[in-house]
Amino acid sequence: MHILEKLFGKSPFGPLIEHAKKVNECVDLIMPITEAWLQEEWDKVQQLQKVISEREHEADRIKIQLRHYLPKGQYYAVPRGDLFRVTQNQDNIADAIEDYGILLTLRKTIFPDGLKAELRLFVQKVIQTCQKALYATKELDALLETSFSGPEADKVHAIVEEVAKLEYEVDHASHALVRKLLMLEDTISALNIMFCMNIIHTLSHLCNYAENSGDNLYHMIISKK
Repeated sequence: MHILEKLFGKSPFGPLIEHAKKVNECVDLIMPITEAWLQEEWDKVQQLQKVISEREHEADRIKIQLRHYLPKGQYYAVPRGDLFRVTQNQDNIADAIEDYGILLTLRKTIFPDGLKAELRLFVQKVIQTCQKALYATKELDALLETSFSGPEADKVHAIVEEVAKLEYEVDHASHALVRKLLMLEDTISALNIMFCMNIIHTLSHLCNYAENSGDNLYHMIISKK
C-alpha cells in the first residue's frame, strides 16, 4: 500500500453518502405506509413494514462497512468523531422509521377522520425535514472539492439551518395533534389515543435525529476554518 494511502486511508465520504441514500429509501416509504394505515389497508401495512425493515437492514450493512473506513491513527479531511456521529444519526432515522412501521402493525389502530388531513401535513413535514438533512450529507463530496469553504459551505449551512427550522415546526405540529387527540378522549378509547400518540412521537423523533445530523455536518465545516 502507498504511504499516502496508509496515512489518509480510504475516503469515508462515498460509503457515508451511500448510507444517506439508503436511509432516504426508508424515508420514501413513510407516506405510503401512512396512507395504507389511514385507509385501513392492513395487509399493505404489513407488506410495507417488511420492505422498511429490509431497507433498514441494508443501511446497517453500509454502516458496518463504513466503520472499516475509519480506523484510528489515520488522517481524515474532517473530525473522525463527526463522521461517526453523522452516520449514527442517519442510522437513528432508519431505526425510527422501522419502529414506526412496527407500531402500525402491532394493532389495528384507527386514526380519527377529523384529524387525518392534519396528520398528513405533519407527516409531509417530517419527510421534508429528513430529506433535507440527508441531502446535506450528499453534498460532502462537493464540500471536499471546495475545501469546506465558499458557496458550497454556505449552501450546506443554509440547509442545516432550514432543517433546524423544520424540526421546530414539527415539534409544534406534534404537540397540536396530541392536544386535539386528547380532546377526543370521550369518544375514542384510551388505548387508541395512546397508540396514536406513540405513532406521532415516533415520527417527531425522526426530525430530532435529522437536526443532530445537520449539526454534525455544520461542525465539520467550521472545524475546517
